[in-house]
This record gives sequence, structure tokens and C-alpha cells, in this order.
Amino acid sequence: MSAGLAIRASVAVGGFRASYELEVRPGEVLAVLGPNGAGKSTLLRAIAGLAALERGTLELGGRLAEEAPGGVRLGARERQLGVVFQDYVLFGHLSALDNVAFGLRARGIGRGEARRVAAEWLERLGIHDLASRRPAQLSGGQAQKVALARALATSPRVLLLDEPLSALDVESRSEVRAELRRVLADFEGAALVVTHDPADAAALADRIAIVEGGAITQLSTPEAIAAGPATAYVAALVGRTGFEVELREPGLATHSDLGEIRGHLVGQAGAPGESDGRAGPGEPLFASIRTDRLELVLPGADDALGPVAQARPLAPNTWHAEVLRLERDLGSVTATLLLGEEQTTPRLTARLPLDTGSRIPGGLRERQSVIVHLPPAHVAFAATR
Repeated sequence: MSAGLAIRASVAVGGFRASYELEVRPGEVLAVLGPNGAGKSTLLRAIAGLAALERGTLELGGRLAEEAPGGVRLGARERQLGVVFQDYVLFGHLSALDNVAFGLRARGIGRGEARRVAAEWLERLGIHDLASRRPAQLSGGQAQKVALARALATSPRVLLLDEPLSALDVESRSEVRAELRRVLADFEGAALVVTHDPADAAALADRIAIVEGGAITQLSTPEAIAAGPATAYVAALVGRTGFEVELREPGLATHSDLGEIRGHLVGQAGAPGESDGRAGPGEPLFASIRTDRLELVLPGADDALGPVAQARPLAPNTWHAEVLRLERDLGSVTATLLLGEEQTTPRLTARLPLDTGSRIPGGLRERQSVIVHLPPAHVAFAATR
């Protein structure tokens, strides 16, 4: 049994059903990242005892916290958790010191001892001079530190943080993020950070679990996820684009409409529940490429789009495409491209130099025909879960 956090269970809340299988080791920080409505908060509520498991087990700090159906179910206070809520939930009528001491007092510790421990935590987080202030007198960053001190003061075995930086302004967010990372690095228990911000996930976590549609779709280190995203959502987060394929042999996959795709397998081994990278023939994969690595062969009088040349087969990883949409910003132009000739074929996103249009007769425009090439060296195949 893990001394950290381990959940292998399904949870049903209203009409939403989710299934989770993950483990967080002692001393490890796991970020749970996903879009709104994906199931991040449902996972946090299940661990905290605020939502019952439908089926499966939850282990916290080396003991069974819940088993369903019909098994043990510890109450929220019995789970030895520290929780930092999104809006911090500080008591407005209490000072910062007494807010931090509150959890200790609730566990039966005397007022003097609770205030002593609370003062130590305020000191460790560099806010001892704010001990007498009430929440209304604190900045967002200061309130976040008070809430963190309150969660840690009870010596929890598992620490849960729900969007811990979302309430902060841009100026203080980076500073508080660095401080939070320092605190988490010293925490000996298992820490789980729920966020929708990939920058927070990458900065705070040792590993990231991607949650989509009530399921974990990818679980690995920030570096491995960036190198080989397993879904379109993750690809967009890390500046990549792509589509689902099926492995044919190492370095070669097939798409139902586009045919053969050449690239390289990306392994994600090294932690419980992760793919070991040894994909076999027929296994579903996600093929991704950096949006700034797509190559466009631009139309011209003598190029491969000419009437005669169109009858010739294109090079590997090269297809006719249509520009569906163009969006310009200060440094580049983003083109949404439809590959192939069918409406069911993939859409890819290409980030092009801002002057691309000036090098095309008539300029780059929507509904224009182009040829797209995916350099095989930049195509990554990652196993989907």
C-alpha cells in the first residue's frame, strides 16, 4: 500500500461520471491539468471525502481511506489532509495567526500550542509580520500564504491545492508560484495540485496528469508531455498540432484518410500508470508536430500544384491542403489547414512568419490551396491511454 496517495476508482456526481487511476508518491508533486468540466474538481472532491466513490479504492498516507461499494469510508477529518481552496476560505473575523491555528484547535490542541505552531508556519512562509491582520487586510498573495500555512500546520500526509494561483494578479503570480514551489519541495507527503494553467503545472509539478472527459488521457513528466502529447488538447497546450493514427511499425503509422505517416515513437516510462513506449502494431497513437515546424509549399505557376504535376505522387508526409482560416498577431500568422480532399480529414494548425503572405503571388488567403509537409524528424508518436 502506498504511503502517499493512490486512487483506482470511478466517481459519479450528478450526471457526470469519471474514472481515475493514479498514484502520487511521498515527496512528489502531481499536477492535474485539464479544461473546464473535465473532471479535475471531481477528483479533488473524491480524495477530500466530499464525493463518494462509486467503485474502487482510495489510499491515503499508507492506509485505506475508502473502498466502494460497501467498504470503509473515512470522514474528511480522518483523512489527514491539508487543503488549500481556490478562494482560500479564510475566516474573516480571525487574524492570520488564528486562521492558521484553527485546524490545530479543531484537532483538540490547546490554544497556546496551536498559536505557537501557527506562528512558526507564518515565519517559515515569510509573513510573520502579518500575524495580527485579518483577511480583508491581506493581498491575494498574502492570503494564499496564510491558507497554505493553515493547511501545512496540521502535518498532513497528503496536500491538496485547488487552483492555488488563479486568484492572483499577473504581477504577484510569478513570485508566489516560485515561493509555492519552494514550499512543496520541502513537503514530505504527497501533493496534488489541480489547475487549468499549463504554466502553473509545469512550474510546480514533478509529473502532470491530463484529465479530459472524466478520464486520465496522459500521465508523465512535463518534459515528456511537451515532447509527445497524446491528444489534440495537450498538443494545443504545448504549441503542437496533430491527429490520431495507428502504428504500423516503428517509425511508421497510418491514417484512415491520409495513408502513411512517418515519425518517431516517444516513450513515457518511469512512473506508475504510464506508457513504457513499447507500442505494438495496430496500437492507437497521436501524431504531433510543432506548429512552427509545418512546411508549406506555396502555390506558383511552376510548382507541384500545376495541372501536370498534380498527377504525380507527393513526397512522404506531404498532402494537398486548403487554408480554412487565417489569424494574425504581432509576430506570426496562424493558419488552420484542412488536409486531404475530404471534410473528415484532419485539421492542423501552422504558425507561420508574418511575412509569409508577401512571398506568395496574391498573398496568403483563406480557401487557398497549398501543399503541407510534416518533416518526419519533427513528428512524434505518443501512445494514447
